[in-house]
Amino acid sequence: MDAAESLETIGEIASQQWGLCTAKQARAEGVTPLTLSRLETRGGLIRVRHGVYATVGTMMSPALDVKAQWLALRPEMMAADRVHDPTLASESVISHTTAAELWGIGDLWPDGIHFTVNRRRQSRQPEVQFHRNKLDDHEWTLHPEHNLPITTAARTIVDLALDGHEPQHLLDLIADASEKQLLQEPELLSAFAGNETAFGLPKGDQEGLRMLWKECFPPVPAAIMEEQIQRAVAKALEPFAEELKALVAKMPLQTDFHSSNVEEALQNMLAGRAATAHALEATHKQLAETIVHSEGLKTLWLSTPLPPSHTAKPQGESCATTSKTKGAPRSDRFSTEEGSKPRRKEAKRRI
Repeated sequence: MDAAESLETIGEIASQQWGLCTAKQARAEGVTPLTLSRLETRGGLIRVRHGVYATVGTMMSPALDVKAQWLALRPEMMAADRVHDPTLASESVISHTTAAELWGIGDLWPDGIHFTVNRRRQSRQPEVQFHRNKLDDHEWTLHPEHNLPITTAARTIVDLALDGHEPQHLLDLIADASEKQLLQEPELLSAFAGNETAFGLPKGDQEGLRMLWKECFPPVPAAIMEEQIQRAVAKALEPFAEELKALVAKMPLQTDFHSSNVEEALQNMLAGRAATAHALEATHKQLAETIVHSEGLKTLWLSTPLPPSHTAKPQGESCATTSKTKGAPRSDRFSTEEGSKPRRKEAKRRI
């Protein structure tokens, strides 16, 4: 395989994982380590760390360093194969100060790249630090921007508290996470159960935590609350909306929707914009009354169960805040999207 073919092969791999390719992934496609070394020497590749290369044009950033280190933990596997398998994804989860930086919370000085792992690991990279712990499923998630396994904001704050960070730093983390809607007070109280001493309180003093966090969780403005409720209801209605689309698709063309209000309500439900379960139930009954072509279809429609009404917690949402990161603004440090080469003609599974 000549240099041009090798670069094309590496570019196809890198296009699926942030512009990065490991030496083992390249070797599996027929690109030898010697070829990689020559391509780097000639400026065709950029070595991010030992065994991980970036294609020319990939934007360098601290976030890319984290991704390179994460890839190096399982260098033979494509990123998509790992993040789509919960067992593999939970093996190595970004945590501690690295997680705080990726979430954009707090004002902590970077102290390496941290992973929580479920078995003993070591790295030759001095900046990589491992924390052995078994995370529960609710304590980690995939980052919405970077698509990497990362501890939740609540778990991140608990880890930093257990590491001995000062209470004021922890309060800054909580305030930022609350403002970005990354966590809610009940979730954080549950996460800190038994660890109240991190704030200088007696063990089990949950009421004391509520008093300390009072300013971190101000009352939500009505407009924002309404938006959150609508989002939660729309999410809960998704399965029902799919069933409704399938049902409407089977209706004969002569179905008589004699009410313009029903037509509008139907379109709103299909778009996931129904505001409340009460309105949905009323529309559900009214729509049944307008289906005049088939008694059997009306019976089927009325027998379709309504989804439960509850408010779901927003996950991984963020909003603009004033950056407090030392040095360059945080947006320049962790929020930059890395470029990549053109995608494969027959691409592997993408993340």
